[in-house]
Amino acid sequence: FKVIFSGNIGKAQNLDNFLKAVKLIQNYKNNIKWIFVGDGSQKKWLIEKINLLKLKDKFKFYNHRPSHMIPKLYEKVDAGLISLKGGLTFNNTLPAKFQSYIAFGLPVFTFASGETFRITKKFKVGFSCNPNNVSEFVDKVIEFSKFSEKKIKKIKKNNQDIYKKNFSKKKAIFIIVSEIERLIK
Repeated sequence: FKVIFSGNIGKAQNLDNFLKAVKLIQNYKNNIKWIFVGDGSQKKWLIEKINLLKLKDKFKFYNHRPSHMIPKLYEKVDAGLISLKGGLTFNNTLPAKFQSYIAFGLPVFTFASGETFRITKKFKVGFSCNPNNVSEFVDKVIEFSKFSEKKIKKIKKNNQDIYKKNFSKKKAIFIIVSEIERLIK
């Protein structure tokens, strides 16, 4: 079972709690792999910490990739990870990777609060955990990793439909045009 994290690997990403969770996940029989695509101020620290925790075999890292190459990576994974620290700034954030994940149909593992938590839960595109609730994150990752291929395919189809209805460029343009027309009248 492969989970991808794409984008900035920085201090905002709640990496301490994420690593605590990954360490605890090792207590369960599983074959979960974490794929990180991107760069950032904490990438070197993350790799060093993974080595110290003896989790190297659970991770694969890729440097930043152009956006046209990302779908090839998404084809090889089962879910997408969004991990953010709590706080006013991050609570009002919905990372672009959210739309990217659901456009491709990936279930979203949200380890964050605020808007990202709320939207993931509202649209049922994966699961949401508070960024400080490590044990709940562990339980949900383990549970999700045991879903049948049929159930995962159903979630992927649902996520693509939700993207088209709520987050696509076509939908955004329609909303903007409607709002401009309303303001002009």
